[in-house]
Amino acid sequence: MKLEFFQKKFWTASRQCASLDGRCTISCDDEIINCYLIDNNGFILVSENFDETGTFFGEVEGAVMNKLLMMGSFKRITLYDYQAMCRATVDNSDSAHSLLDPYYVFFAAIKWIMTELILFLVEFNLCSWWNSDFTVKELVKAGLELMIAELLV
Repeated sequence: MKLEFFQKKFWTASRQCASLDGRCTISCDDEIINCYLIDNNGFILVSENFDETGTFFGEVEGAVMNKLLMMGSFKRITLYDYQAMCRATVDNSDSAHSLLDPYYVFFAAIKWIMTELILFLVEFNLCSWWNSDFTVKELVKAGLELMIAELLV
């Protein structure tokens, strides 16, 4: 179904009135009233202004959309379009920035070495080597002395 045909059907249906005298109190022909047909996601399907078709109803009539949200007709959902997001690149047009590149490389290498050293110390738990009370050799020695002391008593 083409959009023009759908719009004509909507405007024809909106002009019909079910009142007994055949006269409607509210009509889309009135200049004060803006009539919209919106879908379940809040996008405008039919509008008096053809440019508004396909836009979100909250962008055109924000106050009405807020009232519909408060009434529970719609639910607020936040969507992110990651395909349309582009990283903003900062172009440095000055030539002095390229002079700092060796420093950046040097500091990145130092940072990498420090990270590897910290990971090495954490992995092998070298802190326990500094305190000899907790080594296996000391525990075995203390256990033997305790056994000898018990035998002597």
